[in-house]
Amino acid sequence: MAITLKYSIDTRTKLKSGKYQLRLRIIFNRSDSFIPTGFHLTKEEWDQKKEIVRSTSTTMTNTTRFNNKLAQDKAELMDKIVGLESAGKLHGLRAVDIKELVYAKPSETYTVLSFIDMEMQSLIEEGRVGTARTLRDLKNKLIKFHGSKIALHFADINYSFLRNLEKTHLAAGSNRGSLGVYMRTLRAIFNKAIKHGIVKEELYPFKQYTIRKSEPFRRALQEDDLKKIIGANLKKGSALSKARDFYLASIYLRGVNWMDMALMKVSNIEGDFERINYKRHKTGKPFSVKIIPQVKQILENLNGGLNYEDDQYLFPILKPEDDGNRIPLKIENRRRKLNKTLKELAGQLEIKTFTIYSARHTWATLSKRKGIPTAGIQEGLGHATEQQTQTYLDSFGNDVLDKYNDMVFGDL
Repeated sequence: MAITLKYSIDTRTKLKSGKYQLRLRIIFNRSDSFIPTGFHLTKEEWDQKKEIVRSTSTTMTNTTRFNNKLAQDKAELMDKIVGLESAGKLHGLRAVDIKELVYAKPSETYTVLSFIDMEMQSLIEEGRVGTARTLRDLKNKLIKFHGSKIALHFADINYSFLRNLEKTHLAAGSNRGSLGVYMRTLRAIFNKAIKHGIVKEELYPFKQYTIRKSEPFRRALQEDDLKKIIGANLKKGSALSKARDFYLASIYLRGVNWMDMALMKVSNIEGDFERINYKRHKTGKPFSVKIIPQVKQILENLNGGLNYEDDQYLFPILKPEDDGNRIPLKIENRRRKLNKTLKELAGQLEIKTFTIYSARHTWATLSKRKGIPTAGIQEGLGHATEQQTQTYLDSFGNDVLDKYNDMVFGDL
């Protein structure tokens, strides 16, 4: 078992008192999670190498007793983890899962919504804000369907519950695509709760209920709409102009994800703004994308030139002071604000509403229509399978298929 427990102060978030939170870090299976101790110290009071409070500390009146308590707490936590390993409960888990297992409440105190809240907090802690948002949407869906006054327990969710949820969703005019997202997310929650010993396996309702597949929702913009966006006469420096620049930059950089675009820094630039090298936040997969003239112009527009300071963010999405564990949330909030502006832009141009996420689908569909093979689009998006890429690709219209048919039989 390769697991490490280590105390440290969180220097990313400084309190007004000049102190930092003291946390215990769990490192396991190339992942980590943090347990707050409830104590705060200055940098001068903490000895990181020895993981103790210095005897000169003015915060702790008895540093020897406090350091002994820290060592005892760490030893007790390690004993619990060893016990979990002996019971075979650590296989395939992450550090955050271990924290949840060790500090889990008694099973009977969990409701479906409280367990979702716990999972959302863990995801936010890991910086996986997008997945946390999906859980938030599921929670709101369950509250709307079941109500908030009566507690919803895992035992309440059976085949009949799922079928009624499905009927209510479809009767409201919603599609099967969004229903599938809710159901798959709820299934994942059930599996997680079973894994943590919170729910008995015989209560699992998805053995009887089948999540039906549906045609994926096509998010890509048509080429004519994209031309309207590019050619729109917008006031330079306005919110609409900046929103357009962010959207086009995402397309020009092979459908780069908003999170990855926000985290790009000058250090990601190769040569004289020739390429951008980065790792996908979601998967860790490395990318190297050529900077075409349009991207260079956008960077000049957004930053007032290309005179960047060392370690500056490439796109003005994050600010220099935005440093710390709340960065994913700030990126998410700015994404929502951007999408609101893009909706305004769509209304002004009289085209269908679109979001920054559609840039990824638009790049894929444009590439397909220009004759780029699916394997090339798959590599460009960083997908593991062609099936995954197909969900990004729009269907060909009859006019395109007619032309293809003419090409096949024209010379016969």
